[in-house]
Amino acid sequence: MKTTQYKLNAMVLAAGLGTRLRPLTDIIPKPLIPVCNRPMLEIVMSNLLDAGIAGFAVNTHYLPEMVNDFINRSRFKEVTEIFYEPEILGTGGGPVNARKMLSKNEFFIIHNSDILTDMNLAALIAHHFKSGRKITMALVDGPENRVRVTPDGGIHDILSSLGRNPEGSRLMTYSGVMVLSRDIFKYLPSTAVNCSIIRGILEMMKAEPDAVGAYIEKGIYWNDLGTLEQYFAAHKDILEFNRVRLPCFQPLHRQCIDKEAEVSPSAELSGFCATGRKSRIHDHAMVMNCILFDGAEVQAGDFRCNEIITPQMSIHRNIHELKRLQILTGEDFNRIRLTSLREQGSLRGFYRITSHHKARVLMLSDGMDQDFDRFIYIGKFLSRFNFPTPEIYAFEPEEFSVLMEDLGNETVFRRLQHLKEPQDIDKLYEEIIDTLLDFQLRGTALFKRSDAPILRTFDRSYLRWETQYFSKQYLEGYCHISPDECNTLNPEFDLLAAHVEKQPKIYMHRDFQSQNIMVHDGRIRFVDFQGSRIGPLGYDIMSLVNDCYIHFDRKRRHHLTDYYCSRLKEMDAAYSAIDLEDCLITAGLQRNMQALGAYGFLGLNQGKKQYLDFIPRGLELLKEGIRNLQKSKSPLHLPCLSELVERL
Repeated sequence: MKTTQYKLNAMVLAAGLGTRLRPLTDIIPKPLIPVCNRPMLEIVMSNLLDAGIAGFAVNTHYLPEMVNDFINRSRFKEVTEIFYEPEILGTGGGPVNARKMLSKNEFFIIHNSDILTDMNLAALIAHHFKSGRKITMALVDGPENRVRVTPDGGIHDILSSLGRNPEGSRLMTYSGVMVLSRDIFKYLPSTAVNCSIIRGILEMMKAEPDAVGAYIEKGIYWNDLGTLEQYFAAHKDILEFNRVRLPCFQPLHRQCIDKEAEVSPSAELSGFCATGRKSRIHDHAMVMNCILFDGAEVQAGDFRCNEIITPQMSIHRNIHELKRLQILTGEDFNRIRLTSLREQGSLRGFYRITSHHKARVLMLSDGMDQDFDRFIYIGKFLSRFNFPTPEIYAFEPEEFSVLMEDLGNETVFRRLQHLKEPQDIDKLYEEIIDTLLDFQLRGTALFKRSDAPILRTFDRSYLRWETQYFSKQYLEGYCHISPDECNTLNPEFDLLAAHVEKQPKIYMHRDFQSQNIMVHDGRIRFVDFQGSRIGPLGYDIMSLVNDCYIHFDRKRRHHLTDYYCSRLKEMDAAYSAIDLEDCLITAGLQRNMQALGAYGFLGLNQGKKQYLDFIPRGLELLKEGIRNLQKSKSPLHLPCLSELVERL
């Protein structure tokens, strides 16, 4: 940042209580909250010093000894004067308290200590002196547009207090940074009392209509770190998107690991992660989108997501939203630990609530979730008969919330990362298939009971919805195939739907893949079951073996389908008369196309780009499925689809 040629001092407002950041500010004042391991006060004062500021006035009120200690140990010590406020004085009373120091030069600058910005402060100061105005407020197009400005840079009103609304004016947000003439003190109380600086500026504007102007810099980063959500957003913007163009942040990407932090080589860090001095992440822990303060620890095997972790406490990003939930009424939030669970393709939110070494999972949905009611009544029914789904403890339909059994972190997808021997993988998947067959066969019988919930049927119309989804989201959206060419496939999709619909109907999970299968207390368990219905026999097993999240070779996939078919015949001899090969091939084609449509939709429409990585594998499996169909005895032929897919 280029140093200005003009000499002036700065007032850094650092006395605020930071109430919206509680409980974080119960242990640390807001000006010292670290962003990528640098206290905000350090970031602000460094930016001002680089812009040529000669000296600093810093006001304190809340936890003042911590602010004092920081400044006395910093490089700013010799050029800083601290002004303690026994009673908080506000944005106006603070400068009045420091009037003598701020009035040493004709102008001074005010900068809120909770504003993270890469604004060119030297350019702001130069613009101010060139304008000839007494006050220059830096403005942004932000969340609270209450400052009325005209294209020539004149500011005419604030908070609609003066009734001035000149033609061509627009409203913008005060950034928390401005340059002021010492004449402002003529319009503020003579003694330091609690008041707003805006009060004095409005009085000046009444007396001197052209005294106040705007500085608007395009393309800058600006974030008022007033809430936990904004605090997390700052880390994401710095570490994932490189949006903050400050020199101290330029080398960072994804992670900001202090040189005195200890991170186990077996720990898994994803999203963004900042770890402070002497923080520790132990063996096999998973940490995602977390901020670790100095001395914080993540224990071995823990999964932590969307948390600020300090030595004293853990604070979830959405703590204030969660506290308002009816389903959590009576919870002692000082004694529980909240963490997000890893997000998948669903729009639902999942949280782990841990207290007294017992964990539950909170699921939050909204009124657009058509499967919410199904989750409740299907889940309660399955629990009655000891199905491998989580037990539901409580639910609140009006807020679309559910408390349920916690099945841990060990998805089959994650378990596979630690299995090296082929026989161990085969053994795990054979156990999954045995559990699936019990789920399907026992479920098919139980859902015929008069007291069972009414299930949807995976019929021809739904099968055609899936292939239309494939056409729209994958062929058109991802591959840029024209709608007219996609429409030529419709007759074959009609034939496929009619063919798959003729398969024996069983109780099916409908999204049976490694992210929805857990290993918990030595048992195979299933989650995300709300889409379960009565449908074609081959769909679930082909979802499992053609899972794009993992990469099984053809030999293993054949072994697993053979195992499924043989066990199915053992459990119910009626299936010996069924052409199971045809069931699996055709249902597998249906499932492959649904998955490719989902990856295209999630990656391109929902901004979840990671799902695009699974498309090549999905296409490979689709091509293989079509070749298997051509080699089989199936009466179904799909020449147009085959030709198009081979071209992709």
